Amino acid sequence: MKKLTGRAKWMMNALLAVSIAGVGFALTAAMDRGDRGKPENKQEKPKYHSSVQVQDDKNERDESEEAEGSEENEANEANESKQGEQGEEAKDKTEGAESERLKGLARITPDQASAAALAQVPGTVKKVELENEDGNVVYGVEIKTANGDSDVKVDAGDGRVLHVEKDGEDD
Repeated sequence: MKKLTGRAKWMMNALLAVSIAGVGFALTAAMDRGDRGKPENKQEKPKYHSSVQVQDDKNERDESEEAEGSEENEANEANESKQGEQGEEAKDKTEGAESERLKGLARITPDQASAAALAQVPGTVKKVELENEDGNVVYGVEIKTANGDSDVKVDAGDGRVLHVEKDGEDD
C-alpha cells in the first residue's frame, strides 16, 4: 500500500510540474508575440483622435476586415473577374464620394500634411491620401526613409502628427 501511495504522489507531482511548465511556456510564447490577452481577430481602434471627426463608416470597417482576408479574396476574385470589374467601378465611385466628403472637412492641404510628416520623419513622400480612420479624418502620408517605409497619420484639421508606423509594425 505504501508503494502505491508513493507512486501516486510521484505521479501527481510530475503531472503538476508538467502542467506548470506548460502554462509558463504558453504565457511566455504569448508575451513574445505581444498578445497579452488580446483577442486575435479584434480590430484595434487608433490610439489617437483628430480635431476633425466624422461618423465611423461601417463600410470602411468592412473593407478593412476584408483586406485582412485577402488570400481568400484573391482566389474568389480569380473566379469572378467580370463581377470584380463591375464591383471595382462601384467601389471607385463610393471611394470618390467619400474622398470628396472628406476633402470638404479637411482644413489643411495635402502639401501641408506632407510638410508636417516630413518634419517628424525625414525622407521622401511616396503618397498622400485623405482617410477616415475610425471616425478620425487624417492624411495618411507614406514616406520612404533610409530604414524602410513609414506611414504617418496627420490630423486633417490642424496638421499635427498623430501617429507614425514603421513598415512591418502593427501598432
